Amino acid sequence: MHTSRNISSTDINSISRLVAAYLQENLSPSRYTHTRSVARCAVELCGRFGLDESQGNLAGLGHDLAREWRPEHIRETALEDGGGMCAAEQKEPLLMHGRAAAVVLQRDFGLYNDEVLAAIRTHTLGAPGMSSLQKVLFCADYLEPHRRYMDATLRKRTEGLDVNELVILVVEHNRSRGYELAEPTRQMYDQVRQEVRGR
Repeated sequence: MHTSRNISSTDINSISRLVAAYLQENLSPSRYTHTRSVARCAVELCGRFGLDESQGNLAGLGHDLAREWRPEHIRETALEDGGGMCAAEQKEPLLMHGRAAAVVLQRDFGLYNDEVLAAIRTHTLGAPGMSSLQKVLFCADYLEPHRRYMDATLRKRTEGLDVNELVILVVEHNRSRGYELAEPTRQMYDQVRQEVRGR
């Protein structure tokens, strides 16, 4: 099985260039702007938390590769990963776009970096047991500056937080906007809160 140690930073950067070119040709302008902004935010957070910035950049670039596909195409591609569907995904297949993107990046772009693929796969709903890179992408997708709700107050609240505290902030802010937590998100949130409390 391929792991994150089997692909060098040079390879990651090469794939990142291919993905960026693909996105520019295939995404709507607004989605492309969002994607580049998430990549920059992920790089910034990786630098802040001592993680590989090239992995953060590729995860940010690839996370919404399939976001504008038809829902049935998203579901069909996502299920190639061999996983089932949680209740939220059954109700809204669009939530599976990260899983579909991970399938495409491995199958069509030759990405065999487990850390990056996992981050892309789980960026929408989260999951229990997430790595730091997974948490970074989950947060970067929510906190990138082009989000309508991202204002100076929320930006100020992110300062000085570690990656677990940042996840908690994102989940609680999203819930304050009236969104119900999907089961994987709730499991991730409960686990991260326990980790923070146990320090």
